[in-house]
Amino acid sequence: MATPLTSVALISEIQPDTLASLPETDNVRYLPIEVAQTIAQSTTTNSKYNIGDMDPFDYYGELSFIAPRIPNGPWNCLFGNANGALIVSSNLTEEKQDVRIVDQPFKYGEGMEFTDGIYWQLYARDYWSWIPEIYYVQTDSGELLAIASLIKYEFRFPVFVPYWGGVFVTHSDGRIEKLDPDEAVSDPRFKNQRLYPEALARWIGESWQYQNGIWNAWFTHNDQAELNDPDDAENRMPYLLPTDKGVVWFNGFKPHGNAQSIYKIQFIDARTGAVSMYDIPADDNWIGPNKAIQFVKTAFPTLEWAENIKAIEPRPIVHQGRLYWQVSITNSQFAGLAKTALVNSETQQVTSFESLKGLNEFLKGKISTAVVAPAISAAAGSVTVVFNLTSMADDQLWAQLRDITNELQRRGRRS
Repeated sequence: MATPLTSVALISEIQPDTLASLPETDNVRYLPIEVAQTIAQSTTTNSKYNIGDMDPFDYYGELSFIAPRIPNGPWNCLFGNANGALIVSSNLTEEKQDVRIVDQPFKYGEGMEFTDGIYWQLYARDYWSWIPEIYYVQTDSGELLAIASLIKYEFRFPVFVPYWGGVFVTHSDGRIEKLDPDEAVSDPRFKNQRLYPEALARWIGESWQYQNGIWNAWFTHNDQAELNDPDDAENRMPYLLPTDKGVVWFNGFKPHGNAQSIYKIQFIDARTGAVSMYDIPADDNWIGPNKAIQFVKTAFPTLEWAENIKAIEPRPIVHQGRLYWQVSITNSQFAGLAKTALVNSETQQVTSFESLKGLNEFLKGKISTAVVAPAISAAAGSVTVVFNLTSMADDQLWAQLRDITNELQRRGRRS
C-alpha cells in the first residue's frame, strides 16, 4: 500500500489551474536524444573522458543537449577529474554538426570516486534527501555549473511524501551553494533554465491515476488518467517544453486501459512546480505518441521500416492551439536525421521537413499546412497524397524528388 498511499498524499494538496487553451510552444528541440548521443560519441576524441547522461537545456535561447565529460577507466576515476561538458546544439545543418566542448575541470564531479565524487559531497550536506540527477548549465559569463535539484520528504501518516527541497549549485573549484526554491527561481544565472526536478514531475504524473482515490484506480476506473508514454523510447514523459508562458514539463494522459489517445494534458512549471491542466473536449479525438509513429510509418510506405529505418521519440509541439507530435526519422544506428515529421493529433495529417529551417518556417506560418507528406485519413484508413508545389520550400521539393527516385529504383530492382 505504500506506493498508492504516497501517490494520494502527493497529489492531494495540488490544486491545478484549469487552462482554457494550450500554451504555445515558442521553440523546438530538433534532435532526439538518441541522435544527440550518437553525435556526441562520434565527435569525442579524448580517451581520458567518457560522455555522461545527456539533458536538454536552454543554450542562449535554443533548446539543446548537454552532457558531462566524466573520467574514463579506474585510474582516471580515482585520480583524475571530470572535465567540463559537451554541448550538442539543435541548430545542426547538413554541412556542419555543431558540437562544442566546455573545458573546465571540476574538483568534485560525476564519475569520480569516494570523497571526490559529487554525490558524496552533496549527500554529506543533506543526507536525508534524494538527488535523482545532476545536469549542467552555462551562465552568461561562460561558467559551467553542475545543478542538482533535491527532493526531500515530510511525514504524513502513514507515509513520507516528497517535495522539492531546492537546488545544489556546484562550481568547478569545489564551492557548493545550497539554494531554497525561491532563491533558485529568482537567481538570474538560471533564467529560462529548468529547476523543478524532472523525477518529481514524473512522480506527479504517475500519481495522477489516483486522483479519484485508490478504490477508483483499482476497481471502478472512473475518469482515471494514465501517462501515455511512447513504447520502447529512451526519453519518456515529462517532456521539457519552452512555451510562451515559460519552460514547462509536459505530461500527456490517456484513459485507463489500452487506449492510445490523449485526453488530458498536465503542465508543470519547470521553474516553480506550479501545476495546470488542460482537458481535451469530450467530442475531440486526439491521438497519442504511439499512434503518431504509426501514422508516420504509413505516410512513408517506401521507407524500409522493418530493416534499417526508425521513427523515434514523438515529442509534443503546440502550434496555433493544436497539439502536434514531432517524430524523428533516422536509421537504426541513430546517425543523423533523414526527416522530421509533425503529426496533427486531431486530424492525423503528417507534415514532413528535411531541416530545422523548414520546421521553423512552418511554425512561423511561412509554409502552408497544405504542404504535407501523404495525409492519412483515420476514419477511412486511406492515403491521399497532397502536393502544393508553389508553396513548398526548396528542401521539401528536393525531398519529394528523392522519394520518387528511390521508389522508382526500388521497383526496378524488384522487377
